[in-house]
Amino acid sequence: MLDLDFTDDALDETHAGLLLPKTPDQIPERLDLSGIPESALRSSALDAVLQQNDDLMSRLSVSLRRISFLEDKVKSAVAETERHQSRHDNL
Repeated sequence: MLDLDFTDDALDETHAGLLLPKTPDQIPERLDLSGIPESALRSSALDAVLQQNDDLMSRLSVSLRRISFLEDKVKSAVAETERHQSRHDNL
């Protein structure tokens, strides 16, 4: 069985110089566009990139929720398996 370590110590490690989030609900904040000139904001290329960024952030949010749900299912399945194993050992 695959042994996954989801402890705080494991998730605090850095990867390529970036600090990894501690919990799945920590997603990046929206970009601050106040420093971009008005003419650049009207650019179709920039608009497409910003739209793609919003789409990717939405997908990430959905994926993180789905992962959280599956982790809860795994925890309950492990607990049930341990309970059955304990009952089996007692017989």
